[in-house]
Amino acid sequence: MMMRKKNIAEIVSRIVALSLIFLTGLTAWSGDNVWTLSRQGNAAMKLKEYKRAASLFERIIREYPESRKADEARFCLAACSYSQKKFPEAVEKYRDILKKYPDDDQITPMVLFGSGICFRELKKPEKAGEMFERILRQYPLSDFAVYSRLLSVSAVGPEKHFQAAGAAYLAYLMSKLENAPGTVTRGLLKNAAEKFAAAAGANRCAARLYAGDCLRAGSDYREAVGAYRDAAQNAESATLWIQSRFFEGFSEALCDNYDTAEKIFREITAKYPGNKECAAGYFGLGYVNRKIADNENGEGPYIARITAKYRVAAGFFEKVVKEFPESVWRFQAEKNLKNIT
Repeated sequence: MMMRKKNIAEIVSRIVALSLIFLTGLTAWSGDNVWTLSRQGNAAMKLKEYKRAASLFERIIREYPESRKADEARFCLAACSYSQKKFPEAVEKYRDILKKYPDDDQITPMVLFGSGICFRELKKPEKAGEMFERILRQYPLSDFAVYSRLLSVSAVGPEKHFQAAGAAYLAYLMSKLENAPGTVTRGLLKNAAEKFAAAAGANRCAARLYAGDCLRAGSDYREAVGAYRDAAQNAESATLWIQSRFFEGFSEALCDNYDTAEKIFREITAKYPGNKECAAGYFGLGYVNRKIADNENGEGPYIARITAKYRVAAGFFEKVVKEFPESVWRFQAEKNLKNIT
């Protein structure tokens, strides 16, 4: 009997403990936790209640400084300042993020872009140009580099033929800065791709190149390959042909078609051996070899093959750094070298 009472007591004790755990979890999910605050902040932004949104994002940063949501909140705070036309304040907020992430392939180009847009609003085209140029030179594979290529030297806006498409692509990038839902960003990206396609009569090569960029940003790599191939066939200069072929090869690599990608990159280096733009081909060859090595099974007999691929990749990256010091691919080549050597 005593044993039975003891068992019943233990069962009751466990039920109570489990109930407490459940209630604690329920309170955390229903209370003002970081996810709730983030959702409330994003909802306030959508309603253009920027002051309320800013207070919620500031609370996330203050109470959950190490959370992933804290970084998102910092971007949203800068976006709130921008939306209220407080451009100097937004620049300062972007500068604070840049101090924390001076060289991050995802975050840094977003910060530079946000700063550039603010400087453009402040009628400081030189400062804006510096931001956009840095994106091009250090993060040429970024979505934000696409708009940087679109801009004129004065950083006022896209050239005449692509103003509507450029505005659509800008809306997509701003949605990323504001941490908009994926369905929103994908819709804006599709709209931009359609507008670039519609502008093909003005400059088919450039239009198809930008349309390919939109498709690549939306992870439609197979369709992007076709757009880039069409752009290359209509290229009127070596620079546009190399850009188009490079991104065609890069998209093939993203589809894991490494042999095809390597063939395209080698074609670039063979066709324009004396052109500094052909650094893109050597960077592409390094990228392909690195991707193959990264995806290999690192056990047993595969280790020697992986090591050999990394060695080949390093050779191509070194070539870019040493022989093409002014190339836009040098910065990324240096980063890749550090990661594999």
